[in-house]
Amino acid sequence: MRPGGAALLAAILLISALPSAAGGAEPEFHIEQVASGYTRPLYVTAGHKSNFLYVVVERGVINVLTRTGVGKPWAKAGTFLDLRSKVAGPYYSRGLLGMAFHPNYAENGRFYVFYTRKSSAADENGDIVIAEYRRRTNKRARPGSARTVLVIEHPTTNHMGGWLGFGPDGYMYATVGDATIDGVPQDLDSQLGKVLRFNPRKAAGVDGFVPPDNPFATGPGDDLVWAYGLRNPWRASFDRATGDLWLSDPGDVSWEEVDRFAPGSSGSGRNLGWATCEGSHGPSGAGWGAAAMRLAEFGCAGARVRPSRWAVLGHRWLRLPRGSVADPHRPLFLRRLLHWRDLERSQ
Repeated sequence: MRPGGAALLAAILLISALPSAAGGAEPEFHIEQVASGYTRPLYVTAGHKSNFLYVVVERGVINVLTRTGVGKPWAKAGTFLDLRSKVAGPYYSRGLLGMAFHPNYAENGRFYVFYTRKSSAADENGDIVIAEYRRRTNKRARPGSARTVLVIEHPTTNHMGGWLGFGPDGYMYATVGDATIDGVPQDLDSQLGKVLRFNPRKAAGVDGFVPPDNPFATGPGDDLVWAYGLRNPWRASFDRATGDLWLSDPGDVSWEEVDRFAPGSSGSGRNLGWATCEGSHGPSGAGWGAAAMRLAEFGCAGARVRPSRWAVLGHRWLRLPRGSVADPHRPLFLRRLLHWRDLERSQ
């Protein structure tokens, strides 16, 4: 399952790192509430303006927070985009799951969303859609500007993935879950259980949509697959300073993992091992090509255990309160904030 359990009213929290007075010592961390009253907010991101935050809510709404200047209080500013008529539930693993701004958003106003679609056709309902929209103002998008970039067939209600982001190379990366279907994470002809890489400004099937250096672009396997062997890669992040891609993948029984890929081709074509192994544990776990990139593993054994949330800062772990998200424009913000753990084992 994806991290996240029963519905909750969550607060948006600001997280910043304050330098320590002693050189080389651990920084101090400061947390303050920015906004509250949201039901299942899944993601917070920012565009080109430092005084606007965009809150992605699972049921299909992107809300706006604004402030009048750095250090000023944040205030709710209404709905940026309402996709509830397009987004399919049940809101357990489905929903509006991700959002990313184009690197040239300031000029072109384009942004992208990842959601599970609502359809009267049973074989299409719940499929994953990655779509492009355009802004009207910083507080309102253009609902009629939708352009479908990619549709991924997804036949179950579990393990969607849900993250979108642009790499230093300018291409879009998308994480897709395995739909709890045996075999698909290792099946290179399937887009499930994968990290996909493509150019969203082109249409699928048009020259330029598939990056020519994708690992399977000229041979067997799906053209868009960049890395494979994943269970439900729920969140990822590019380090702005180094270009590293940090990726979290919730475990099934005993092990969670966080993986890091250096810029360039270090992650291209890599097999992260699922479902033959969980983390680096399994019949041949030590032999997987991702072993050197696996930054951290942590146990989650026990079907009814609810571990605490954690975030990654460098090679260290920071414990966070329930429902916390961060302001990406805050000085010394934890840019490597990656993964919250809330594995509610309800079986």
